[in-house]
Amino acid sequence: MIKFPNVALPPNLFVLILAILYFIIWLCVLYNALKRTDFEPINKFMWVFVICSVPLFGMIFYWKPATPPGKRDITVSDVERWKKQ
Repeated sequence: MIKFPNVALPPNLFVLILAILYFIIWLCVLYNALKRTDFEPINKFMWVFVICSVPLFGMIFYWKPATPPGKRDITVSDVERWKKQ
């Protein structure tokens, strides 16, 4: 059996690692919300506002209800675009 030395991270270092990991995930979610092309500008603004104002819950709310591209409902602007073509 392999025995590992009893080495534990200092509590401050563990919290720092978690904070850095959280910040990286938060930046990725924010970037993803900004680069989506299937959102209209006001929808992008609202998602960015939610993600920035309530960081933890904003990320969860963005990942769950934001529908993936191709699975959204048809909007009035979609119908107007089709009529012009």
